[in-house]
Amino acid sequence: MLSFALFLNTANATQTREVTGNDELLLEISQTELTRISVENDKISSLQFANGILDVTTDTKLGEAYIKPRTENPINLFVTTKKGFVYKLLLNPINIPSEQIILRNKNTFISEGISKGISNDYERRLTDIILSIQRNIKIEGCYVSKANQKVQSPIDGVKLKVVQKYVCKEYTGYKLEISKKDDVTIQEKDFITPKTKAVKFYQNYLIVINKEDE
Repeated sequence: MLSFALFLNTANATQTREVTGNDELLLEISQTELTRISVENDKISSLQFANGILDVTTDTKLGEAYIKPRTENPINLFVTTKKGFVYKLLLNPINIPSEQIILRNKNTFISEGISKGISNDYERRLTDIILSIQRNIKIEGCYVSKANQKVQSPIDGVKLKVVQKYVCKEYTGYKLEISKKDDVTIQEKDFITPKTKAVKFYQNYLIVINKEDE
């Protein structure tokens, strides 16, 4: 997805951009002053760029970066976050004051407690695990293992295979590949068992969260 911003030539301007993951963003940065880059509800873990084109200072505690170009030419900057997202920034250095760039991804987890595997909110915790499996993000206190196990399907004409198992203290999540006949309709409710706490159906796979001790 390539998107464009509306740039305002004002002192200490802030560019807040809505992103979804693996986006390409066209942005303007100051040619002569620092530009601050931050990610809302996430932290920058690394920056990748060609040698000799940027001066970079990072704040590892806040997960932010401060950059200043060494060139007048456009710059490709890859931003990787601690929650597993990668954003490609196409930076155009121009003669403007210092800038702030804030990346806002609605798919990141709002609560820092959740990202550490701690939550008192039942629905939030289940959503957290589902998104972690979908995004292949590990939560502290949980472990992920690959699998290749066929399981019985509750629906005729549908084959299921567990390809990933996500084990936390209170729940176990399963990512299941689905193969089915074209005329078969799948509904999430068809996969609910007495142990099931959440089911999410995607295009070609299913995520099931069980509470194993019940």
